[in-house]
Amino acid sequence: MKQTYLILFLLFDIIATSCNQTNNSERPKPIDTLKTADTLVKNKPLVKTYTIKEEKGDNKIYELILALPEVKERANHIEEVTKGTAHLRVEITERPKDNNGKYYYVQAGMINELRFEPQFNFLVYTKNFEIKYYDTVNDTIISLYTWRKEKNASR
Repeated sequence: MKQTYLILFLLFDIIATSCNQTNNSERPKPIDTLKTADTLVKNKPLVKTYTIKEEKGDNKIYELILALPEVKERANHIEEVTKGTAHLRVEITERPKDNNGKYYYVQAGMINELRFEPQFNFLVYTKNFEIKYYDTVNDTIISLYTWRKEKNASR
């Protein structure tokens, strides 16, 4: 009976291990670190992006988001807390061509081997590159000034 359990356990272990192995050539390759991120966050390559097809203007949007003090602070925090096992990821989720040319929808958050966890949601308007914060809980768009004021008041 013990041998049967041992064999079943070993078979289960082999199957589970083989299911977790993936062919890295099939995964989208991350574009490691935007050049601007190196100088923005302690000269470390903390930003990971998974852009399948980059478009003209993307770097400008990334630079604007990476320059925000909250984003820099979060990148450093993620790096420290996870001891380098997770990083900040900035992702353009929606482009102006998807919303009548008004804005880029950009998310910034933590990425690790398992998932991307957005922590900030921003809209960058194409007309003047103004950045606004998108509050997903209340489904409202607010200025960075108002967002910072509300964030500081809740501390």
